[in-house]
Amino acid sequence: MAFTIGGINQVALLEKSKLTGITYDATNKLDITGLTVASGATFQDIVFVKGSATLEQEQVKTATSHYITQKLKFSVLTEDNATSQAVLLGREYVALVRKNSGKWVLVGKDNGLACSVYTNNSTADDASRTYEMTADNLGDASNVTMTDAAILALINKG
Repeated sequence: MAFTIGGINQVALLEKSKLTGITYDATNKLDITGLTVASGATFQDIVFVKGSATLEQEQVKTATSHYITQKLKFSVLTEDNATSQAVLLGREYVALVRKNSGKWVLVGKDNGLACSVYTNNSTADDASRTYEMTADNLGDASNVTMTDAAILALINKG
């Protein structure tokens, strides 16, 4: 069973090791009500080509385990190369993803996401580069119910 979330309008990445705490709603233990990051750390906003970001989640069952494979895909223009190249150099990430509905989800919170596919779509200077980040995690991407102001305060827009 698989499903895809299109309509993503913002993606921000943080090295998983720099996510120091997650607070869950006391009633709905899947919703995230708070995130803390290491001192000086921020999620890095990825400026992607409009309409190129998707999140795919697929349940996988084997004889010994059950998990959800998460795939976050996006394309960036070479103007945002410095930030996007960091995706290749990092190890594991968590991603804050804002859907067009305005709702946020946290992807990769259990086992992180790592760049598994990178494609340079052209040799032109303005060509987009496509990244696919994948991981096997213990559940779906969790809803983040923090205020927009609190979430945006965790994201480096620079």
